[in-house]
Amino acid sequence: MKILYISDAEFEDYLCDGLLHGLLSLGNVSVVDFGRRWMLYQTDFSSGAHSLKSLRGGGFSLYGLLPENNADREDINTKIKAHYFDLIIYGNVFKTLEYISLVLENYKPQEVLFIDGEDHQWLYPGLIQRGLYFKRELNQTLKGVFPIHFAIPESKLSTGPVNKDKLFAQVDARNKETYIFGNETDYYADYQKSFFAITMQKVGWDGLRHYEILANQCIPNFLHLVECPMQTMTRFPKLEAYQAASLIEKKGAEYFLTREGQDVYTFLLGKLVRWTHQYLTTKALARYVLEVQDAVSSGHIYHLDLLTTPTFNC
Repeated sequence: MKILYISDAEFEDYLCDGLLHGLLSLGNVSVVDFGRRWMLYQTDFSSGAHSLKSLRGGGFSLYGLLPENNADREDINTKIKAHYFDLIIYGNVFKTLEYISLVLENYKPQEVLFIDGEDHQWLYPGLIQRGLYFKRELNQTLKGVFPIHFAIPESKLSTGPVNKDKLFAQVDARNKETYIFGNETDYYADYQKSFFAITMQKVGWDGLRHYEILANQCIPNFLHLVECPMQTMTRFPKLEAYQAASLIEKKGAEYFLTREGQDVYTFLLGKLVRWTHQYLTTKALARYVLEVQDAVSSGHIYHLDLLTTPTFNC
């Protein structure tokens, strides 16, 4: 499959970048990123052209990881007219819709994907049913509109044993003064040695921090998660996170230092780790988007239906 991935490459965008990272990691698709999303590639940082620390969140988790994508970014106009690509993906629709008239003239709606990773809940006027629309902060059910979420690269998943020596991680989403880590290694290590990390809705419900916590074998203490819209973060393990938060509220975090509490913690963490590995990586995100596109093209689904809520037996 040949994919043209159109985006505004001036600034980092967690959803746009996470999905592109996943597509480039699959190995069975050919992706042309136009413009070139320089922040994903190792060469731009190893050469000294850019610094990870200049990026949002210190460049943690997503950036500077991939080998160069030697894609042919020439003659895009001609290639669109010739239907050279099998799929056109707009990676951040509120930032650019370059070539949109030409794309809509030459591609069927099921061959065009619009990715909306903005914090707000508004949809881009005029794009609904002109393609498949994937909305991060989704709060309604509409034909042709699908939920989507952040994700984390497989290379960032902690797989070794971790020793917990404190109840809560240093970073507390309620207090920016706790954002003290200047490097990813120390930031991750703090999650790995903590039972819980406090996270919550900020401007939007979804946040890369949720996935960083899970990737480092720590349970998110997700505040007010019950208020999250059903159509938002549909592949996030809300039930297990809610169970953990409820136990902390009812019994106190110290409960998990008891023998019974440690057994409960081990059980919940095991489920969350397996879920993260199966559904919350950038590769899993890319597969999900392509599976939705294939299902729509095959006439099997038209809106949320079954693909948005995975089944998982732990």
